[in-house]
Amino acid sequence: MSNTHLFFLIVASVLVFIAPPIGIILWFITAFSVWNKEEKEELKYKAEKDKHYDLMKERWYRPLDKKFLKIKKYNHVEWLTSRVDDFEKQYSGVSFFDKSNSYYWSDLNSENLFPAKAAYIKICKFLKRKPVREILEDWDLFLKQEIEQKEFDREYYQKSIEDEKQKIRKSKQLVIKLLKEGHSRQSVEEKVRDQLLNVSVRNGEWTITSVASPFTSGAKHLKITFTP
Repeated sequence: MSNTHLFFLIVASVLVFIAPPIGIILWFITAFSVWNKEEKEELKYKAEKDKHYDLMKERWYRPLDKKFLKIKKYNHVEWLTSRVDDFEKQYSGVSFFDKSNSYYWSDLNSENLFPAKAAYIKICKFLKRKPVREILEDWDLFLKQEIEQKEFDREYYQKSIEDEKQKIRKSKQLVIKLLKEGHSRQSVEEKVRDQLLNVSVRNGEWTITSVASPFTSGAKHLKITFTP
């Protein structure tokens, strides 16, 4: 409450006894003015607090934006230096860059600050410090291994699919052969299931379906339908 507001409240209190209608009106006007001013100050404080929070969050995404250097009561260079120090301290070899298994990367802010090797190099340049050579070497090696692993997984997946197709085709041939030899339908079904395949028979029509595996997850079930 300002001195002006206090003065008018005192005057209003006196007028309540001398001229009640005027005193009451003045008191309510002054009280509303005080409330309105406090409300505006509270909203202004909240807006500034939200703006500061947004800036502190944005620095993880755009650490080299020069606007952060202009914020008073905040040393962006010290903050950024501390982040790089922590990054280099947490580094523990090639496996460190596996973001699915490394505790350091579980914090999304860290991933936003160092999304790639180039970002680390740029930040070091900005801070006028030399990047750790081993970090750069191991980061490159990890990326190379990651590409190789993806290619291996792709090829293994394709091979698994082809192997499953071949197994289903051979099972069809086995069904036809065993039925011709006089084996019962039930025993033939068991033979197919022994090969880790699903089988069902409806009115003489056979359906053989692949069983989902970790290597073919996400793929449609392979199946073949035929009447021997």
